[in-house]
Amino acid sequence: MKYRKEAFVILSFCLFLIIASKFGWLKDRELNAIAITVSGSIAIWTWNKGRENEQELKRRDIRLGYLINVYRQIAMGVARDPENEKNFELQKNLEEAIAMIQLYGTKEEIDKLHLILGQNAPFDPLLKSLRNRLRKELNLELTDTDAIPFRTAKELKGIQEFLEKQKKI
Repeated sequence: MKYRKEAFVILSFCLFLIIASKFGWLKDRELNAIAITVSGSIAIWTWNKGRENEQELKRRDIRLGYLINVYRQIAMGVARDPENEKNFELQKNLEEAIAMIQLYGTKEEIDKLHLILGQNAPFDPLLKSLRNRLRKELNLELTDTDAIPFRTAKELKGIQEFLEKQKKI
């Protein structure tokens, strides 16, 4: 429970009020004042925690949207023949994904991106990292397998040549 300590304090105080009223330690007027104060405090605390939860859910939605978008753009943009004009839009999306990683990415993702860009290395480690971060956000099992790009038969010849060039670099 995220707010276990606060809930325990409130419940303990309510229990004290019940015991105090049973043994007559507090007069009715004092008991009413304390009950109103506690009720108001609980209402304010609950409202505040609900607002914090709502903000956290919004941040999570933004993170998920970013991760899904970036992962798709990179997965679709890699292992494509850069000379093919049909892939121009995919390459623009890949450039946008790179910019988004530099803005929203974790330190690990940015370091992997800089390694890829500096050494013209394959995107596999970055894709794996993005995929695992996304799976973690969605409470899915993490995986260490590589993402294998699938392309249509027309593109396979160009992809094989592209991958061979990547291995030589």
